[in-house]
Amino acid sequence: MRSACYICLILIVLPGSCCVAGDEKAEVWSETNTVCGIVFQFSHNFDGLDYSLIGQFIDRMPPSRIGTLFYRSPYGPTPPCGSTWSKDMPYEDLRSDKGMATIRRDTYDSFIARNRYIAEHATNSFTTPAGHAVRIIRKSSADPRTPRTLTLTRVGISNDGRQALICTDSFAYLYEKSGDRWKELGGVCRWVP
Repeated sequence: MRSACYICLILIVLPGSCCVAGDEKAEVWSETNTVCGIVFQFSHNFDGLDYSLIGQFIDRMPPSRIGTLFYRSPYGPTPPCGSTWSKDMPYEDLRSDKGMATIRRDTYDSFIARNRYIAEHATNSFTTPAGHAVRIIRKSSADPRTPRTLTLTRVGISNDGRQALICTDSFAYLYEKSGDRWKELGGVCRWVP
């Protein structure tokens, strides 16, 4: 099922600009998945807030797992057919999980808005706060000699900047700001195909 969506994308470039929930204007383009006919919108819109939390998230991993991120988030190289954050991870379902009981509505709404478009990294690499070099790769699978490749969403953040939500393709993590660092409050398994 999941692999069927990795078959054959036709690129349709539709330049434009958008402004989503405090984001600066960004070029947006579309791609149509020829398997299901769904049009997906993309943007190079990761920002400093995203990399701040992504960097700390990666720094907490065992060194053997640090290495690469897919250039597209949250779906790796190719988006799936018919999956959306609001459908696959509704606010009410998140709040019902023990690890997410304290999630605020404004944090969730920011997450949905900031992940409205499938984000692409506009860089080939970045360095985490602890100094780990992270490569951004476009391949559908990582080189077997490198650690597992991650996909991390853009960060949703509360209006006061004290709470944040970030997801991989299978887990959601809630963070709270403590000084200048983010502290993980909890996480839940939320499979998003």
